[in-house]
Amino acid sequence: MAIDTERAHRDVGVACLKVMTLGLRFNICGIESSFLANRDIIDLPSRMDENLSDALQYSCLHWSDHLSHVQETEDGEMVAALDTFTKVPRLLYWMEALSLMGKVGVGDSVLRRVPVWLKCLKISMEERIKDALKFILVFQEAIKTSAPHTYISGLGFIPTDTVLWRHSSGVFKNLLVVEKGQKKSWGAPPSTLRGHTGSVSSVACSPDRRRIISGSYDYTIRIWDAETGDAIGKPLEGHTGGIHSVAYSPDGRHIISGSDDCTIRMWDAETGDAVGKPLEGHTDLIWSVAYSPDGRRIISGSNDYTIHMWDAETGDAVGKPLEGHTGGICSVAYSPDGRHIISGSYDYTIRMWDAETGDAVGKPLEGHTGSISSVAYSPDGRRIISGSYDYTIRMWDAKTGDAVGTPLEGHTDSISSVAYSPDGRRIISGSDDKTIRMWDAETGAAVEEPLEGHTDWISSVAYSPDGHQIISGSGDGIIRIWDAESGDAIGEPLEGHTSSISSVAYSPDGRRIISGSYDRTIRMWDAETGDAVGKPLEGHTSSISSVAYSPDGRLIISGSYDCTIRMWDAETGDTVGKPLEEHTDSICSVAYSPDGRRIISGSNDYTIRMWDAETGDAVGKPLEGHTDSISSVAYSPDGRRIISGSDDKTIRMWDAKTGDAVGKPLNEHVDGVADVTCSLDSYHIISSPNDGTIRILDPASYFSRVDTCFYPDSDGWVRHPDGGLLFWVPEDCRNGLSCPAVLTIPTTGHNRVVRLNLEAFSHGSSWTDIKRPEA
Repeated sequence: MAIDTERAHRDVGVACLKVMTLGLRFNICGIESSFLANRDIIDLPSRMDENLSDALQYSCLHWSDHLSHVQETEDGEMVAALDTFTKVPRLLYWMEALSLMGKVGVGDSVLRRVPVWLKCLKISMEERIKDALKFILVFQEAIKTSAPHTYISGLGFIPTDTVLWRHSSGVFKNLLVVEKGQKKSWGAPPSTLRGHTGSVSSVACSPDRRRIISGSYDYTIRIWDAETGDAIGKPLEGHTGGIHSVAYSPDGRHIISGSDDCTIRMWDAETGDAVGKPLEGHTDLIWSVAYSPDGRRIISGSNDYTIHMWDAETGDAVGKPLEGHTGGICSVAYSPDGRHIISGSYDYTIRMWDAETGDAVGKPLEGHTGSISSVAYSPDGRRIISGSYDYTIRMWDAKTGDAVGTPLEGHTDSISSVAYSPDGRRIISGSDDKTIRMWDAETGAAVEEPLEGHTDWISSVAYSPDGHQIISGSGDGIIRIWDAESGDAIGEPLEGHTSSISSVAYSPDGRRIISGSYDRTIRMWDAETGDAVGKPLEGHTSSISSVAYSPDGRLIISGSYDCTIRMWDAETGDTVGKPLEEHTDSICSVAYSPDGRRIISGSNDYTIRMWDAETGDAVGKPLEGHTDSISSVAYSPDGRRIISGSDDKTIRMWDAKTGDAVGKPLNEHVDGVADVTCSLDSYHIISSPNDGTIRILDPASYFSRVDTCFYPDSDGWVRHPDGGLLFWVPEDCRNGLSCPAVLTIPTTGHNRVVRLNLEAFSHGSSWTDIKRPEA
């Protein structure tokens, strides 16, 4: 008897939709407090048994899988069932259920499987599904950690010009309110993916083009959404050394990584969980890992001069190590048909191996005059390319091992990574010269200008599976995405300081803020909007330690680790006069006298100096008494006293006219005294922590609202004083977050100024008050 499988999938899919529509509800397991993570609810399993039947759980996971098998475009019952389910709040109830089931990681895959033709039958339905997909990707961490935060952390940050925002506002209330910095749309994907705290060594695209993975010297692997640029889940942690190489399995279900810790690890690409035990056998760091085309084998190249083969299912070693190179193996790859392996080495050669027996095939490919850093096969398996520390790329005949054409030249430093486009027509290369170059694979001619934007060496380059995009990882710690046809960066450039902020100050009229950074520049900002004003002020040859405005607001002074103080025109940003030079060590702090006639500076040479602000000449002798670096100096409002804070844990006062010490040092501090200053109206305090931000504090509000004034932890969670989960903050506004007491101005365009109002925020034991009774 013939079975109509399409009809069967249709019937089960519709049944799933109806089960979810009838069975899902708000706070389905009766969670009493939003402070609790799912894992902290001791009786959650029994609550789930009582409220989430097997049929309901199955439906939540597989409804779209069944619908994806249906070709019918005019099934009214199916369209109506999907239309009902995808309306708010049911989609949010579905995400809550996934959170309780521990299956949030599959949510985006479920939504992506909804047939395109089915979504497009109703434009509003398509928009709802798109919004839900964006929502679950952006707020995955919050939803996964705690079911109540599907609502109380996610809904407040939703862009206002979205269907999800418009519909949810009529169902939910008492949410956190974004008073400033609320997005209008989800926005285009960024051209850079930020998150690693160390150099990015390797990047790869998933076979379905939906994910990007990156390995870093910070010991972690990260997974990114290729469409939005959002980080997915937490970093994959387990290695005890830097990651040198990452790769997807051909079916996209697993990730492998090679590390300084001499091991290869396998990971579940969906959940991020480690799979099995580490693969051990190498006696030195792993430079490169790769899957065979059929996904049954893994190969690894190591600094121990060997290549190992592994069974991808069991993790067991297959055969003996492949030996022959006389230097570390930097790169390994399979031929497209899986019959051969190629390897590039520090011994300047490329070798070919029989993938079945492990025997060497032919003689080594010789020609490079430097170490081989990267090798790759062309998609048709007829060519091999290699990148080298000799600044060149070479092409080889994969059958004979002969060199093809002349070396590809253009880079001005070592080649770190090479790859073919999926159609085999282009070659890309990344170099220590901070650029990516594209080449014609047939002629070897350079195509377009170099792709520039990274600020450090290029560690890894790869094409997306469709060949439309290029991704690159760099020593600058970020991943960039490029248009493979034009070479243009995709998304807006991210501009701002490129290192920690060391000092900030208000202009006298309160309209401007200046910041000095370890990136050797001073930047000016609009104090109202947080936008950058003009170009960076450049001239110092080392990090900026301190900045200040003159009382009339016409000049800016800066102190630097280059032992000098510079003066700048606050309107034009031009330098004024010559640098002030007398200190014998780094300048830590600078300040103007209230009348603007004097400048004072504190230094790592343990002294304070006074300067004539008009001429730049030193005034009198150095003020001596501190026994360690001077971290902060300031004048009293009447100009009669100078105060100084030092790493010797004391504050000293000085007579501003004579330079004599006044009284005894203040010895109350238990650590070095940091840099702080006040705005002219004394209503605000500004500070510069080393998190790349500038913070502006309202003292009155700060002390009256301290119970709601916190900052996100490394995972984005703002916590209650007792450690409970208060709310979760999206990554792009963590540095720019403020409660009513704090305004933070981010220093890169990737972050935004965000002010939250928590006055009506229902949380903790009252979190269920967010649901409108009539909804």
